[in-house]
Amino acid sequence: RGQRTEEKKSALGELLLFRTERSAAAGKRESAARDLETAKPLVPPVAWHKAAARVARLEPDFATAGAHFLEVIRIEPLSIESHRTLTVLLAETDGRAAARAHLAQACQKHPHYYPLLKFRAEFESGDPAGTADAAVRALLAERADDAWALRQHALLLAEEK
Repeated sequence: RGQRTEEKKSALGELLLFRTERSAAAGKRESAARDLETAKPLVPPVAWHKAAARVARLEPDFATAGAHFLEVIRIEPLSIESHRTLTVLLAETDGRAAARAHLAQACQKHPHYYPLLKFRAEFESGDPAGTADAAVRALLAERADDAWALRQHALLLAEEK
């Protein structure tokens, strides 16, 4: 009986989040805000923050969306999807330097997490700031056989000549 009640609450929360996003997309901000707050105690925090971020992007309020994704990353620090989204938001709002700083900090916290290292190297490749080499080297230190990283490293070395 208790599990069934929790399942109903969760289903209602997910339905409210869906309606929140539809309402926000239709420009019904008050309805969206009301549904979002109603859903908060019914769904996991990550699901709520992701929905709140998507709604904020529709406003568009990129700073609020970024704050929600920072919270998602605090809860799930190895979520590549969330790092990608936050990196794009930071690049759009605060510039590529802020996005690079976020990725550098995340990779410093998780120096052996290959997907994050690869994303950082991909993001920084071709970046005129000159940080791509360090990102590619960090990726190769973790995975010396990564074909993409080896290719990027060769390209960077060729550019130095």
